[in-house]
Amino acid sequence: MESKEIGKRIRQKRLEYSWSQEEFAEKTGLTPVYIGMIERGVKTPRLETFVKIVNVLNTSSDELLEDVINQGFKVKMTRYTDEIGKLSAADRKRIFAIIDAFLQTK
Repeated sequence: MESKEIGKRIRQKRLEYSWSQEEFAEKTGLTPVYIGMIERGVKTPRLETFVKIVNVLNTSSDELLEDVINQGFKVKMTRYTDEIGKLSAADRKRIFAIIDAFLQTK
């Protein structure tokens, strides 16, 4: 399993809350040292621990696993769709032109 990618996503979500490792550890009931090892990809959390982390971060497991599961691109596409929807019509048109040009080369 790609522990480094999972750890990187966990760290990214933790930082979105502006939590230190110590604060996050307190919320999850884990130690700061263990949180650090997970975030660096040194340790892979057990399922029960992973669920606890997901719940504290108020996220989905798909989001944390998107880089390591075969269908993870669907999670990323949903996020992109949401972000593109917030753009102006002109910006959306430019993005779609880039995507169309890329797909025509395949």
